Amino acid sequence: MENQAIVQNYQNMYPDIIMLKDVSGSVYSQYAQNNFIPLNYVLTQDHMVEWWMEGFNETAMRNALENVLPLVTVALENDGIAVPQGDVLSYDVTLHNWDTVSQTFYAMTEVTIPGGSTYPLLGPVELTLNPGQEISATLTQDIPGFAPQGTYEFRATLGTYPPVETMDVSNFEFEVVE
Repeated sequence: MENQAIVQNYQNMYPDIIMLKDVSGSVYSQYAQNNFIPLNYVLTQDHMVEWWMEGFNETAMRNALENVLPLVTVALENDGIAVPQGDVLSYDVTLHNWDTVSQTFYAMTEVTIPGGSTYPLLGPVELTLNPGQEISATLTQDIPGFAPQGTYEFRATLGTYPPVETMDVSNFEFEVVE
């Protein structure tokens, strides 16, 4: 908690920070340095201090960022946000391995419907990406004619299975209309 207060005070004094964001936009870190008394820090997405140090050590900073940012990311994109009942939802998915070694993981998708119930759609499917490999695809999901109208959340999760460790998550909302 002491680290949290130190970094928050520093951030208030020196608001010029560099924002680092992964391609999916689901995880970000902050790094700041002042020319007089350098304080370097990495914050999690919920603004908790993950790591900090005084002075500048590029190797330590890179290691801290690598521990916060996911090795494998998923990014979802959906062009249309309204889908009629009985129609098809189309979306783009991109998976990227940022590591220097192959990564094997599971991919799963699910949907949360109006009212809050969540249903699995795809997976878990085991995938392996080579170092630096990125794959993209346009996928579809049938929307049943009886699907309730309202706002849905579509979510893709990468991680170990059974769900022990989440590597990355991406989501989007869409509307089911009559």
